[in-house]
Amino acid sequence: MRNVKAQILIATLALFLIANAPILAMAHAAQPAQGENTVVSYNILMESIDILYGENGAVAAVVNVVGGNVTVGFDIGDSAFQHLEFLWISFGKGLDWSRYIHKPLWRFPAGVQLVIAYRLTFGFTEDDAIQNAFRAAKIIGAAYGIDLRVMWEEGPVNNLVTLIFYGLMSEEEFDTFFENHFSTILGNEGFGSYVTVQAIRDSPYARLLLAIFRDNEDINQNGDRTEFVPVVSAGFIAENAVIPDEEGFYRISLNNIFKRTGDITWNPASHFSIIKVKIPFPVILDKNESTPTNSSFPAVTGRYEYYLHLKDPFGEWEYSWPTPLEDIIIRFKPYNYTELATRFPVITAKFYAEPCPFGGEQTYVSFVLEVQNIGNAIAYHTRAIIPLEKEDYYILSYLEEIGILSLEGWKLRHIRTPEGERFLLIFRIGDLSPEDPPAKAIITLDVSGPEQINDGILIPFPFGPLVSYRDERGIKYTVAANGMVYPFNDVDNNGTFIIPKLEVVTPNNTSYVEVGSTVTIRLNITNYGAMPAENINVTIIRAVIDESGRIIEMKPIDWFHVDRLEGYPESIENCSALFEAVYKVRVRPGMHLVGALIEYKGGYTKYASPSGNTVEEFQTMITSNLVSMFVLPPYIARGNIFRYPLPHAELIVNKTLEVDNETGVITVRLNITNVGDYPTRIIHVVDYWNMSQVAFIEGSVKVNNETFTAVHVHTNEKIDMMYVVIGTERYPIELGINESVIIEYQLNVTLRNTTFELLSNPAVILYDFGPYEMLEEEQPAGGREEREGESEVFIMYSKSIRMLQETAESQPVETFTQAVITVISTILPPSPGPGGEEVTLPSPRRLLFVLLIAILAVIIATIAMVRRK
Repeated sequence: MRNVKAQILIATLALFLIANAPILAMAHAAQPAQGENTVVSYNILMESIDILYGENGAVAAVVNVVGGNVTVGFDIGDSAFQHLEFLWISFGKGLDWSRYIHKPLWRFPAGVQLVIAYRLTFGFTEDDAIQNAFRAAKIIGAAYGIDLRVMWEEGPVNNLVTLIFYGLMSEEEFDTFFENHFSTILGNEGFGSYVTVQAIRDSPYARLLLAIFRDNEDINQNGDRTEFVPVVSAGFIAENAVIPDEEGFYRISLNNIFKRTGDITWNPASHFSIIKVKIPFPVILDKNESTPTNSSFPAVTGRYEYYLHLKDPFGEWEYSWPTPLEDIIIRFKPYNYTELATRFPVITAKFYAEPCPFGGEQTYVSFVLEVQNIGNAIAYHTRAIIPLEKEDYYILSYLEEIGILSLEGWKLRHIRTPEGERFLLIFRIGDLSPEDPPAKAIITLDVSGPEQINDGILIPFPFGPLVSYRDERGIKYTVAANGMVYPFNDVDNNGTFIIPKLEVVTPNNTSYVEVGSTVTIRLNITNYGAMPAENINVTIIRAVIDESGRIIEMKPIDWFHVDRLEGYPESIENCSALFEAVYKVRVRPGMHLVGALIEYKGGYTKYASPSGNTVEEFQTMITSNLVSMFVLPPYIARGNIFRYPLPHAELIVNKTLEVDNETGVITVRLNITNVGDYPTRIIHVVDYWNMSQVAFIEGSVKVNNETFTAVHVHTNEKIDMMYVVIGTERYPIELGINESVIIEYQLNVTLRNTTFELLSNPAVILYDFGPYEMLEEEQPAGGREEREGESEVFIMYSKSIRMLQETAESQPVETFTQAVITVISTILPPSPGPGGEEVTLPSPRRLLFVLLIAILAVIIATIAMVRRK
């Protein structure tokens, strides 16, 4: 049977390749003409809901529907879409996200935006792509009743040419469009039908998205990489979604978020229907009232996942939620952090082998797991597991049957879960108190038969046994023992044998630590074998894993390298290495694991003979033990469930234009305020303008009335557009907590003797969120790494100024101003600006005054002449 995990992974990658970017909206769709191809079809359908816990009682909700049959409303078969790689049509309403969520949820501005990309081929040039894009924008604009104007063109980048168009849309038009058109595009079955008109109308901030992209990865594995995949998404902020309940509890209801009634169902044609809720701090769950989740350790990881329907695209298996669901409810109350100091179990686990491979005849090897409670409270329902592949399970069952394998404490198990079959070794320990001696479980392989085998093998445990347990409140935790790769030869057992040991030293010498504290991570790796280890690379990590050992989340902390570790009988100093990393805790509250990945090259005796042994090299990677580190929120944030628990910057932005029709000078003013609780740097402010209408005035940029010179102007004559970039990574604009900054610059009107509408596109503000972890919606392929050519799509400016990437210290985030449209009148010619001859245009009042003087002079002259006569 196909691996269920692999199928889920394929579906997940497909779903979040594009779907969780942002969302769509349009206006007043026209009826398609006869013969037009307005439907995009894909033979796999996937759907998801992502609920992101917000601030002040709000949540962000994102619904994604990928694949299936989508009526887009315009002729996708028109020649304007030849060589199309992808397009996004986004609509949005609302600017003020900072009262509801800790970061902008989507990378698209309010209004309407079309992003369209073409792949260059022989005979299809950049100019052809630009021409196609303008035609496509006209087709789409006509279909939806939108005036789309070009913003920018970028290319070629990786043989892609990308253009961005923008159109205005009011909030009333947005709501009307969703009700009359987009709700139909989302569909009336499954998750798409959850997004109600009332939820969108009541939302202060919403985005919609229609996306079409080529199936370059052949997600449905039909061999066709030219077909299109449609994506329809809706996202919005729901106010008052976290409801106070009795006894200090709070309640989140999926039906309440969407303002709907009825059972929680899925599209019967879907291959993948999953709902995720993410809370950025640990909670105490009311298990009687809360809907059971498929997630491991939801209370301490903040991840609640509900697999409603999974179906193999090849028809080999199918899973559905086993019982009717009237609603999905999470009932919780804040965690009592003070209890950690007095009643908290802490489990350690180590995994080792006896005897060590020092050479000589050896007929057996024992692998020993030791589990101990070093905390100050009982660890309940403690158990250890070793996940197995199906083939390994049957091999071990056979070896146990014929007497080569003996198990002490361990049991071989084959179980079925919603995600398919699982094979494992399980060691049930039960309740483990701090006074108890270490619990032991042993795996022994004994090959003491009448004949020697003399065929060396490697026995791999790259990831050590996982140990899960619960505290007195029923909250589940996990740690892991170290992994190892043991070389075995019964005639002459000799080889490289690395055992790592890691510990975390906290300021209070406990397993819990407060956000912002500094911990020391110490890792010792020792070669207990008789052959050396070489080219050793170490990565210190923090991670979140589930009960099956799958890594839910992993981030590197530090890196080390050692050229060589000697083996026995060298002194221990030559066989060991000690690494130390200092780590400032910036992750969200809850349970995290700290460990290390160790990659090395070793050797072992493949064959032994009197004339000399055959040594075979191997390359492998193992994990150290994973140590639990419970992260507490800052003291001031404890118990406050209506605020994101980590310090971060939040920006409120506003853009205005001041037009002087006499001089033809436009002053652009941006007012930016940091309403967060962490200082920030504004890396870039990017603003787009039509070069046929205005020109940038050099030297006009001011920040709080002080001249600012870190300014660049980029032009594109092919589309007659320019954008102004204020600030760089090296020269940012600093903004403290509760501080405001006014950025202004000037433009010169270039159109003469006319009256016209000037569109000021939404400006992009790229700022630093801060060094602490942000809770994000799902990203493409599980991170911020964009697909080929899409980086410009998301941040709306070119690669030439993308100077800041995510690091442990900085996390760039984009937000947008509103668009502004104003009427410009240039009946009188404007001034030429700096560098030209200064021409002062008199005002009408001054002209009248001069005219009166002239008339008076004529009168006086006339009187004088009369007198002379």
